[in-house]
Amino acid sequence: MRWHRPYQGDVKTCRIVRKAGQWYVSLMCEVPDPVPLPETGRVVGIDMGINVLITTSEGEQAHNPRWYREAQAEPRRKQRKLQRAPKGSNQRKKKLLDVQRQHEHVKNQRQDFFDKLVYDLVQTYDVIVLEDLKIKNMVKNRHLSKSFLDAGWGYFKQRLLDKVAGASREVVLVDSAYTSKSCSNCGAIFEGLTAGTSLGRM
Repeated sequence: MRWHRPYQGDVKTCRIVRKAGQWYVSLMCEVPDPVPLPETGRVVGIDMGINVLITTSEGEQAHNPRWYREAQAEPRRKQRKLQRAPKGSNQRKKKLLDVQRQHEHVKNQRQDFFDKLVYDLVQTYDVIVLEDLKIKNMVKNRHLSKSFLDAGWGYFKQRLLDKVAGASREVVLVDSAYTSKSCSNCGAIFEGLTAGTSLGRM
């Protein structure tokens, strides 16, 4: 077995799962209360988008790697091979495994990116203000649903909430209404803007 990292504390439960042809062991351990991080005295607001994944109130940006979009040709090619394989054959099982591994690879890329981003934010800021996006409603837009899901906003938000829990940090969720249409200086709302456009710095 190859360890992701050494476990800490006392093992309470062990769960074995199989994903995309690979076996994984997940351990749940009882550990002492985490040591809070030292205060930094810094607060940041984060706006989330499609072209630019996040923009902070300090002007820093993280551009969207578009994991699925960039790798889209490969999953489509493997999916076509899967559809051509005879049902019930060993060949079809192999093609299905190829498709699953491709999707697992894209998911791992997205999660690794956000894990590192969340770590940097939690280490740097005491309070992180984030818009509370209603992703289930947003993906109903058939023109942008794939882009919304590829951006991984839901995973980012949940990972951030999980990490601040034991780090003496705070995440403040604000209503997402008009957050991408209002000017940060004067508060004016630009009704003509859509999810595909954004305001420049004013």
